[in-house]
Order: sequence, then structure tokens, then C-alpha cells
Amino acid sequence: MRYLIDGCYGDTNIGDECLLDSTIRVIRKNDSVASICVLSDDPKETSDKFKVSSIQQCNPFGTSIYGAVIKSKLWPIIQSIRNCDTFILGGGELFRDDKGLRATLGMFYRMEIAKYLGKKLLAFGIGMQEPQHWWGKLILNSALKSHNHIIFRSIVAQRIANSQVKQLKNNSFAPDPVFSLDWPELKTVHNDTTRKIHLGIAVKALNQSHANYDAACKRLLHVLNLVCQSLASSRTIEFKLLPFSSTDVQLSKQLANLLGDLDVKIIEPIADDLKRSISKLDIMIAVPLHASVFSFAIGVPTVGISYDSKVHRLYDSFNCTEHCLSVNDLSKSKLIFTIKKMLLNRPTISNHLLQTSKSSKHEFEREALRVLSSQSEI
Repeated sequence: MRYLIDGCYGDTNIGDECLLDSTIRVIRKNDSVASICVLSDDPKETSDKFKVSSIQQCNPFGTSIYGAVIKSKLWPIIQSIRNCDTFILGGGELFRDDKGLRATLGMFYRMEIAKYLGKKLLAFGIGMQEPQHWWGKLILNSALKSHNHIIFRSIVAQRIANSQVKQLKNNSFAPDPVFSLDWPELKTVHNDTTRKIHLGIAVKALNQSHANYDAACKRLLHVLNLVCQSLASSRTIEFKLLPFSSTDVQLSKQLANLLGDLDVKIIEPIADDLKRSISKLDIMIAVPLHASVFSFAIGVPTVGISYDSKVHRLYDSFNCTEHCLSVNDLSKSKLIFTIKKMLLNRPTISNHLLQTSKSSKHEFEREALRVLSSQSEI
């Protein structure tokens, strides 16, 4: 079988790269000789990293029709769609319209071409949000109806989809695909309140569509600085800053400057380095969704700072709602209280995260393999 995987790849976002990795892995488990091609913003890097063929991604609605058509950026994409048997959306919070009309059209026009050419359409690990515009509702409803099968990554996303399209067929739920990757073992879990604490912080450069973007970023850094200074005044702490994309590196450096003389290290945004660093932590503060996924899968108690409903959904699914704080009303007192409470219950929380993550891994693989196998037989 020939597969074409579409998503947000090649832009140095660790979460998206891990979604691609999990999609490739599950395809290989189902079909070891599958031919796989990926649409990417950086085809060479994607090909070298994942050992697949790759085509330059293109959004004609964002870069102009001239750039896409006259410069021949669109034709290789159309040809790659023609050559595939199955077109796969490989995960992420893709079913949404809050990024604007151009971004929404740019996300789904390739899927519409695949539909027109009679290809099988699958989607794995998909998040969905309520449409905010009439045109968004039309585009998202068309996308929902077009797929042969969609695996949503949260029950809420699946519920929203079924409320938008009555009697929507061929959809199911499975946890985030990233849980299906390989994870390092967590170091020994301690419950000693006097020993040195290793605390990780993954900040995120909030999307500029976020309300009061500049103020929100400044407030986030301000609160984190106050919390770290307060914690370090009463015990020995090593802080590791863990950017999950290149755009988050600058924000991590800003936080490091605020922390001044405290023991601070910044880890490069490389998946394997992040995994190893997180496995040595006692506790994590995470803004990016997949920073929380990484920590959960390794078993590190994590305080999630929610900038998007998808973060709350993850914590709800793990029965850790009290560990997720909204970025809009984040305060020093709330964050310190949550951290101290988690440190006292670290072994119990860690065991819960590990067990639930293992179940999530098997659940996603089982459902994805079932879908791939059933589509192969058609």
C-alpha cells in the first residue's frame, strides 16, 4: 500500500514530529513494506529523520496562488496525492477554524483533492473544536463527512464532531498517538522533602491569536519567575527549561535571564534529549500539550498550564483535572500550592501516570491497527 501523510511537519515542533513518528510506526506495524510519503515544510529533514520520501508542503491560500502555481509548488503535491492509495491526516488539533480562513483552507484543500481523486481518507489522533465561523462549519463538516475513518484523540473532540454532523459514520476514540512511542524509564521515585529537587519547565510562545498575547506571555514568565524564586528560597532546586519548538527557545532564554543566579539549564528542542531530561525530573511545569504527554508517559508528576482546551482535555482524561491551571488566571499561590501538594504525593501520582499512559499506548495502537487492517481489506 502507498500512504501519503499530511499534517504540520518539518517546522521544528517536537509534538508534531512525534505525531508523525507514531503514525509511521503504526503503518509499519500493519504493513512492513508500505510505501510512505510525507508532506513537510522541510522535506530533507523529514526524509533523513524518518527514512521516508517527502514532498514540500504548500498553502496556496497563505503564500498566494502565484507562489503556489506559477512557481510549481502545487504540482508535486497533486502528483503525490495521485500516487497514493491512502491519504492520512497524522494527528493534532487540526479540526478548528480559529486560525483564520486562509489557514483553515490551507489545512484541508489537500484532503479535498484526495477525496476528488477517490483516495481512502483516514485521520489519526485528531482534535476538534467548535467552529467559530459559518465558513468554518462548512469546511469542517465537509472534512468530517469525507473521511473513511477518523480516530479522535479525546472523547470531547469526538462528541463535538458528532454534534456537528448528525449520524457521523466511521469515527472512534483513542488516546493521543504520542503515547505509543518508546519511553525511557523514570529514575527512582523519591518522597524525601529535604533532598535536591529537579524541576522541569516547558514554556510555550502562545499563538498570537490568543487574547492579549503580549500581556499573557509576560504574565506567564512573571509568575513562573516568582514561583521559582520562592521555591528556591526554601530548598535546593535544579531547574531545567525544556523548549518543545524553536519558537519556544527565546522564551526559555527570557525565563532563564529572569531566574538569574539560580541553577538553570536549557535543553535543546530535540525529542530524545527532552525524553532523557524529563526522565530525571521530580516534577514538571508544562505549557505545551506534548510536554505534558512526554511527562505522563515517563511518569513525572506534572502541573499543566492550559492555554487551549486540548490541554484541559488531556488532564481530564487522566483524572488529573486539579493539576491543570488556566494561563488566564495563573497565580503564584495557586502554582506553588499545586507543586507542593504533588511533591508530597509523588510516588502515587507517578504510578497512576505510568499505568494510564501504558493503557493509552495499547489503546491507540489497537484502534489504529484495526482501522488500517479494515481499510486494507476493502
